Amino acid sequence: IDLGLLAEIDKNALSNFDNLDPQFVNAPFDPDNQHCVPYQWGTTGIGYRAGNEFFEENPPDSWAILVADHFDGRGEMWRHAEAHNKFFYDIGVTFTTVESVHDLLSGRYISAGLANEEPIRYKFGAEFSSQDFTPAALRRAGRR
Repeated sequence: IDLGLLAEIDKNALSNFDNLDPQFVNAPFDPDNQHCVPYQWGTTGIGYRAGNEFFEENPPDSWAILVADHFDGRGEMWRHAEAHNKFFYDIGVTFTTVESVHDLLSGRYISAGLANEEPIRYKFGAEFSSQDFTPAALRRAGRR
């Protein structure tokens, strides 16, 4: 703010600003909400498979567990995957931007979904019917 890098918000243009819970406005870092407004609030929990030997010995105690580890039939981890989220404010959707999968046995990895490499493949506002998901429709839409 001191460097003048943030634009001021026109609160009159925000139709629901008056509906915000008072505990979330006037944050210490922006006491008059001139530069930011809260957009999301809630509770997120971590779920995991109880009884799994790995989790019995290593119960989740941080958000780091949200990266996906893949185990084989012997309980050995052979692949690790992670995805980084991006919030598309204009359409109100959170989606992954880049996803990386590391094959620990071969020492290889692949990263997909880099914003500078692929065109946007998703049409979040598109309307579909059940006919769009028949086997024949999916075959027509697929690539070989």
